Formats: sequence, structure tokens, C-alpha cells
Amino acid sequence: MHSMSLITFAIISIGCGLLPGQAPNSSLSVVVGTIRADDGTAPAGTVVSFRRVPQLISQGRGRSPVLAKGEVRFGKGVVADATGGYTISGVPAGKYYYCATPQDTRYLNTCVWSSLASIAVTGQRVVVPVIRLSRGGTVSFRLVDPGRQLRVTTAPGRETPNLTLGVRTSTGAFHAAYPKRTDPGCRGRVIAAEVCVDQPPASQESVYEVQVPFGTAFQPWVHAPSFAIRDQLGAEVPSGSVAPASAFMLSSGVSSRSFVWTVQRR
Repeated sequence: MHSMSLITFAIISIGCGLLPGQAPNSSLSVVVGTIRADDGTAPAGTVVSFRRVPQLISQGRGRSPVLAKGEVRFGKGVVADATGGYTISGVPAGKYYYCATPQDTRYLNTCVWSSLASIAVTGQRVVVPVIRLSRGGTVSFRLVDPGRQLRVTTAPGRETPNLTLGVRTSTGAFHAAYPKRTDPGCRGRVIAAEVCVDQPPASQESVYEVQVPFGTAFQPWVHAPSFAIRDQLGAEVPSGSVAPASAFMLSSGVSSRSFVWTVQRR
């Protein structure tokens, strides 16, 4: 579940800094940087996540490590401006991981699809290397749900607790699909979760989406233990396995793939 660990990293509230009860380091820096898409543009609303990697001390087997003396935790998410620039103030010295989540779904979330970049913060002003955003495609799942079997919640990462849906790549990594967002301000509240859902859908259809890099082979994957899912031919989609068995791939010429399935009571 490589991508899920990256998503866990990236869910940081905007404006969050030192955790409660932690004193700031005496030496704070200003971090500046730029995001840029591979076509030279600066996609509006892109959120940059910045998180410090603290030094920890082991407490022995079965016990959680603790912060070393003088260490602090620090995490912050900021929205890049119209030129792609961003600034983070009051940053304690140390090693940091950073990544970017574009609101424009034509571009890939680097918190999910790229190795986390890191930088050492020292001195009063630190310039982060340009974060490059690449285009990708969209895999969508349209679920026809006449019996209202899907239980949609507002919990980030668990919007549909009785359904796990997404794609597996050739490396075995799983990338979850989430209900298609309709609120343009969603990603200002939750970073890197593909969606936030404010209320259950009123219709009998739900659309789930996941972004996939061009040239990456993938297979759809679903786990729905409490109900059956059938494809357009009426065949049941096996739960807990890839379905169908063949692999797919997106490209700049074929930038989307849609699956239409029906949800039925068992």
C-alpha cells in the first residue's frame, strides 16, 4: 500500500504548524518555492505540503519512539499563488519532505505518484527546487445503485466504508478511487485525499475517480463484501481481486477510461 502511506503523509491541515504544546525552535526560516506543470503553466489552487522529519529515540520493544531532546514536529500546507509561487514562514531547521496536490485533475498528485522529495532547512531563507507536475489520465467508475447499497460518509479516506475501489499497478501498488468531488473548495480542507463528500448522493448513481500516470499499466480492483457488483454484461465482478483480468494503460491520446458497474443486493 505504498500510495496510502504517501496519502497519510499529505493529509495536513492548511495553516497547521508546530503541534500543540511544542515550543518553536530559536532559529526559524522562510521557505520559498515554485510549482510548474510540464506544459509550463502553474495550475491554480495547487497545495504544497511541507513536513519535518524529527529525530526519534527508541523506547524499547512494544513502545512508541519519542522525540529527541530539542526536537519538534512541524507540518504545513500552503496554496501556491497564480504564478505558482509559495512561501512558508516560521519553519524550524531540519530535514523536510514536500510534495504537491493540484486541484486541476489533469495533473498528477506528487504526494501519491512520486517519491517524496526532501530538503534540509538551514539559514534564514531556503529555496526549494521547482516541483514539477506531470499530466495524467482519469480512471472513472460509474456505479448504478438502484437499491442504495452504498453508504457514503464525510470521513476523509472512508467516504464509502462498505466499498474499496481503485486500481492496482504492475508493481502491486493500490491507488484508491474516491467519489467525484463537486465542491471546488474541497482540497482546501483536506490535502491529497482525492475528494471530500459533504452529503450522500441524492441520485442512484455515484462516480468514483482516480488519476493514473500515462504509460502506467493498471487493473481495476474492487472489494465489496456486503453486496454484488456486476459489469455491463451482467457478470459479477469478483470482490477482492482485479477485474477484469486484462490490464489497461492511458496515454495522451487516450486520457480516460470508464467502467460502468451495477450495485446489487446479494
